Amino acid sequence: MGEIMRLTGILFVCLLVGLFALSETNAAADVPRTLQDNLALYVCAGGKLVKFDAATGAKLDVFFPGPELPADVDVAQDGALLISEEEDRLVLRFDPATGQFDEGPFGETDRLGAPRGIAVKPNGHLFVAELFLCAAPSEVLEFDENGVYVQHHPDDDQNPLAITLEDLACNDSGDLFATQAFLCLDETPGVLRSTATGWELFGDTGDLVTPWGLAFGPDGDLYVVDDDSEYFVHVGVFRYDGTTGAEKGLFVEAGPDTDLIEPRYLTFGPDGNLYVTDAQDGSVRVFNGPLTPNPGAFQGVFGETAGEVEGPLGLVFGPAGSVPELSIEKVDETVFRVTLEKGVDGKTYEVRCSPTLTEPFESWAICGTITLEGSTTGTFEDNTVSPEDSQKFYTVTEQSAP
Repeated sequence: MGEIMRLTGILFVCLLVGLFALSETNAAADVPRTLQDNLALYVCAGGKLVKFDAATGAKLDVFFPGPELPADVDVAQDGALLISEEEDRLVLRFDPATGQFDEGPFGETDRLGAPRGIAVKPNGHLFVAELFLCAAPSEVLEFDENGVYVQHHPDDDQNPLAITLEDLACNDSGDLFATQAFLCLDETPGVLRSTATGWELFGDTGDLVTPWGLAFGPDGDLYVVDDDSEYFVHVGVFRYDGTTGAEKGLFVEAGPDTDLIEPRYLTFGPDGNLYVTDAQDGSVRVFNGPLTPNPGAFQGVFGETAGEVEGPLGLVFGPAGSVPELSIEKVDETVFRVTLEKGVDGKTYEVRCSPTLTEPFESWAICGTITLEGSTTGTFEDNTVSPEDSQKFYTVTEQSAP
C-alpha cells in the first residue's frame, strides 16, 4: 500500500509540473507580436486627422475633414475609420484605401447633437456619446454597421448618472463603458457601465478625479486616463479589473516631472503597448504594455508625433491603405511631368508641391490636379516653376469625384 501511495504522489507531482509548463507555454503565446507593416496610427488633433506609420512613427499624411473638430476615431468592420465631428454634429467615414472622407454623414448620424467619444461593438454596431457640456444630460446613440439608427442606449435618457460622458469603450463581450468627466459640479466622476435599466458606477472608479479616455488592454483589464488640467491635477493612467472594476493601481503616473504630462485618450497597439495622447507637447507617448517586461515603463515619444498633434484626443491603429505612387520626369528647365499610378478611377487628385521638405505639409502649394478616368494612371505637367525651383518635391492627395 505504501508503494502505491508513493507512486501516486509522484504521478501527481508530474501532473502539476506538466500543467505548469503548459500554462507557461500558453502565456508565452499570448505575448503580443511586433507592429504589422500594413497598419497606421491615426490621431484626431486640431481639426485634422494625422496619420503615422505604425512601425516607425513617421508622419505620413494629414487629412482635413472640414473646418470643425474631429474628436474620436475607431475602426469599423470593413476597415474604414469612423470619426466623430463634434461641431459638425455627425460622424464621418474615412476610407484608408483612398485617403478620402465620404461626402455627408455616416448613415443617420446627422441626428447627433454633440458627438464626442465613439466605440465600435464587436458586432459592428457604433456607439456615440453626446457631450452637451452641462446644457443637457449626456446620451449615447447606437447605430448599426451601416449607420442606421437603432436606439438611445441605454433606454433611459433621464438617468441622473449620465451627465457629461467623455469617451466610450466596449469589451470583448460588447458591454458598453463610458468615462464621466467632472465638469458640471453635480455629476459622479468615474467609469459608468451600461445595463438594461441604465448606467451604473463601475467598481472602484468613483475615486477618479476627471477621467478622459479609456480602453481595454490585452490582459482584459480596463485602463483609464485621469487628468484635471484646469486644477493642475495630473494623475495618470489607472488600471482596473475588467470584470469587477476593482482598482489595481496607477499604471502610469502623470505630472510635470514625469514621462506623461497632460494625458487625454489612449489605445493599445497590436504590439500590446500603451499609446497615450499628451496635450502638453502635442505628442503620442508609448509605455510598455501589461504583458510585456517592466509594464508601464516609458519607451518614449512615438516617432514624429511631437508637436504634430496639437490638442489631441482620440487615436486608433487602423489599415494604412494604399498610397498613390508618383513618378516625376523633367521635360525641360521649366516643365515637369508628374504621373500618378495606383490611383482610383473616376477620382480627382490634387498635386501638391514644395521646394523643400522642411515646410509643413499643410503649407505645400497646390500645383495642379489629376483626374483618373478609365485607367489607373493620370499625368499632370507643371510648366509654372522657375529654374531655381527645379528641385520640387511632390505628393498627391485625393479630393473628390469629378
